[in-house]
Amino acid sequence: MKPVLCAGSILLRLFNLFPYHFNPISTEFCISGQNINSLKRLLKDKRGDIKHCKVILMIGTNDFKNSAALSYCKTEIKSLVKLLSRLRSSIFTCEIPPFATEMLSSSYNSGIVDFNKFIHSMSDVTKVLKTHSIFVTESEINLHLYCRFYGSSTRTDLIHPNHEGLVAILELILSEL
Repeated sequence: MKPVLCAGSILLRLFNLFPYHFNPISTEFCISGQNINSLKRLLKDKRGDIKHCKVILMIGTNDFKNSAALSYCKTEIKSLVKLLSRLRSSIFTCEIPPFATEMLSSSYNSGIVDFNKFIHSMSDVTKVLKTHSIFVTESEINLHLYCRFYGSSTRTDLIHPNHEGLVAILELILSEL
């Protein structure tokens, strides 16, 4: 069975580009703007759909974007992974990529690094995919892997990976399954 993506807009974009690699029910679990708690509630409601599945998580970006406390994010991701573990799902958790916007990068990225370290502390119940390192080289953010703007607007993005960044995530996921 193909893996199910459970995430916000980053893996939703990945699914939209490469749907043939993933279970079609991924569209039910990848929602733009989704935070950890909303994904956990959704999974509780639809737990039968993902029982015994390979599940790929990338969640937390929106929590940090909306200034959620690190301790809250850790508690929520731990609870989410525990829920999936009880469903006997094979869990693959992607690290959160850094924010590349100057406005967000310094204050938020240290929290993201700590959050990713916490994800690694759960490696007994989830396989951790090192997606953060795709986007950072020796503490420099690889800007060429990010969308500059939201669609055709002039509003700065620099949070979502572009096509090249999404391909790098896809290659990492497929190599670890």
